[in-house]
Amino acid sequence: TIAAVIISVALMLFFGFAMTRITKLLRLPNVTAYIVAGVLLGPYCLGLVPQRIIDGMDFLSDVALAFIAFSTGEFFKLSVLKKNGWKVVWITVLEATLASVLVFVLTFWVLRLPLSFSVVLAALASATAPASTMMTIRQTGAKGDFVNTLLQVVALDDVVGLVLYSVAISVALAAQSGGETLVLPLLTNLGVLALGGVFGLLMKLLMPQKRSTDNKLIIAIALLFTFCGVCALLGISPLLGCMAMGTVYTNVAEDDKLFKQLNYFSPPILLLFFVRSGMSFRLDTLFSTSAAGLGVPLLAVGVSYFFVRILGKYLGAWLGCRMVK
Repeated sequence: TIAAVIISVALMLFFGFAMTRITKLLRLPNVTAYIVAGVLLGPYCLGLVPQRIIDGMDFLSDVALAFIAFSTGEFFKLSVLKKNGWKVVWITVLEATLASVLVFVLTFWVLRLPLSFSVVLAALASATAPASTMMTIRQTGAKGDFVNTLLQVVALDDVVGLVLYSVAISVALAAQSGGETLVLPLLTNLGVLALGGVFGLLMKLLMPQKRSTDNKLIIAIALLFTFCGVCALLGISPLLGCMAMGTVYTNVAEDDKLFKQLNYFSPPILLLFFVRSGMSFRLDTLFSTSAAGLGVPLLAVGVSYFFVRILGKYLGAWLGCRMVK
């Protein structure tokens, strides 16, 4: 069993790297290569990684999200936010909400899908995965005002996305059972945000100037893992809290060396996360109308969602950018 786990991890790392050689020629980001590698390795193509090992790697998503969310916190420096904070807010709100509105119109009124499914899918449309954006920026070495604004929008986008998702899940559960309220998920997210801020302060206290860089890295990873564990126990996403942790730390510590260290440490973890995501891609359900109980093939829902969401994101971002000049 131990040999199977070690060989599976090695295969994931090697396949992920090998696929980047192809996507590099096509000028595609590495993230695309990792997901395609996962689909190829998974049970619906080559089946080189056993299902039990894939199931045992669930924790990777929380760990990878913790690293990414903490890194995005670096771009919420108060000095920078004061300069263009409202611009970022307007762009984010418009690109996030317009995508959700258009997806809801598509799923509920055009495709006639159930309310609970439509609401949750619409909420998901608002979020923009920070991992792929961060990795693409890192890969291209892009810098400047545009990149800083983009990263702030992507980070704030997740705040909007998580709030909308909490509301959507509550609406979906209420539609199905009739007994759920919106207050609890919102309070939970506020609690996670506050707890993340406390962890950020704790990180600063545990890292005086005299602390070696190696020990700072160990403490940072230990705190991120602890926070992930607490969130897993509570059954909530660590994304918002880790973002708050990074934001508080960057503002009270004035130290960007830790973020650079974590950037050197995280690539293999992110690769494994995206490859594992590709492995979870169930190809057989795409053409089935009964798998999700929707009456419409998931492939049709997915393709129309893909284009309508892009349209909503583009229109929202364009309108927001025009408004704030």
